[in-house]
Amino acid sequence: MPSRISVAIVVLVLLLHPLGCTRIVPKRGETSLEDFVVTCPRNVVFDQALSFAQQHNLEVKVLEKSSGLIRFERSALTAPNLDRYCVFPLINERTNQPIGTFEGWGEEYEGTSVGTVNLNLLLSENGASSTKVSLRGNWTVVMV
Repeated sequence: MPSRISVAIVVLVLLLHPLGCTRIVPKRGETSLEDFVVTCPRNVVFDQALSFAQQHNLEVKVLEKSSGLIRFERSALTAPNLDRYCVFPLINERTNQPIGTFEGWGEEYEGTSVGTVNLNLLLSENGASSTKVSLRGNWTVVMV
């Protein structure tokens, strides 16, 4: 009789165990794409984008003012910058929320996180005092 009770308890634990577990899974990277309108003329938005790039140490690889195309690249993003620009790739499968930060990864596991970003910005006139902005981002992160 005691062996039947033991077997029943083991089966019950095995059946209930997945219900209480939270799986941590890596989230596949996706290209981000945002389209929005800014209530400023295109030349003002263009100049502000270049100013932002200078302040945040982004390299401008392509610059075509006539077409409104700017391509920014940054060769090395540190953990704080990754936390600012990217979503931590390890997520709780139940909530689909990140389980940490890149800085936390470095502190908890004594590891490092480095990454790169490519941003393509296309500015087109949307009337005399308005600009349509299309922003595409590609991110690469390595956590060791």
